[in-house]
Amino acid sequence: MKRTALLCAVSLLILLFAAGCGKKEIKRRSDIILRDLVSAYGHSVAETESSREESSRDQRTAESSEQTPEDSYEPDHSQDPVIESLIHAYGSSGQDRVEQLLDELKDADDGLGQRWEGILDYWKYVNNQMPINEKSLPGNLPCDDSLCIVVLGYELNPDGTMKDELIGRMETALACARQYPNAYVLCTGGKTALYNKNVSEGGMMRDWLRSRGIETSRLIVESDSLSTAENAENSYAILRSKYPKVQSVVIVSSNYHVPWGALMFETVFRTHSASAEKGALHVVSNCAYDVRFAAYGKGDLLFFQTGGMLELLQLEA
Repeated sequence: MKRTALLCAVSLLILLFAAGCGKKEIKRRSDIILRDLVSAYGHSVAETESSREESSRDQRTAESSEQTPEDSYEPDHSQDPVIESLIHAYGSSGQDRVEQLLDELKDADDGLGQRWEGILDYWKYVNNQMPINEKSLPGNLPCDDSLCIVVLGYELNPDGTMKDELIGRMETALACARQYPNAYVLCTGGKTALYNKNVSEGGMMRDWLRSRGIETSRLIVESDSLSTAENAENSYAILRSKYPKVQSVVIVSSNYHVPWGALMFETVFRTHSASAEKGALHVVSNCAYDVRFAAYGKGDLLFFQTGGMLELLQLEA
């Protein structure tokens, strides 16, 4: 809730500043473009999956700076106001405005405009065309350790035990890990137990898999994140710095959450990639735990996805 309030407040301050400083020269024209695009896109929201509480990101890993040569792109943050507007415009289904602002963004920075056009195309794909696999992964994925199965966490019970939905995700991840026995398995999720701060989602997930026969050498833990956007940022930093052989990522989560997770991870991969079309890391597939009575409709999920994309922008700044 604190992150939601902060993002909303920042958006409001930007609008008030623009209204009150009409006579001042705007430093970069692309900032205006992005700000307009945000307004067209929708409402600024923070991701709120599983009622995860806000916490400091001071412990975010520093490994993100240790990138391999083929993945050395550093985003131009001077364009962030333009990108923020682009996210908002897409989320509010303002397609005409999206296309207009993309053209203007390309005029300001063609490479960045092309990169975000691809990200928005992928956003459309995950919500409308991406197959959601259940029970098992496709059989044509890499069979070596260039594949990593990323399991997204879910809020722990107050005492630190796993909720039924997280156990369901873990059972799905276990089947995937057995299907691809050479793949790494990355468990991502922070300390969300209200009364037990000695455990994390990632740590509990690792222990659950290890107790069922998955080798410790295959298991990777990310235990600082409290949102899907942070899952993606922190996991990327670990993979690029410590597991450079990994090129393909599979997302494992609940069925309603898989498109959301895939979008967050692929966006991080593309924004850090030297290639605007495909990152050195790439989301190649998914496997979902079937939550039969998910409480979220398509409009809700688009709202949360928009908030996650805005959060990524803040994390990158």
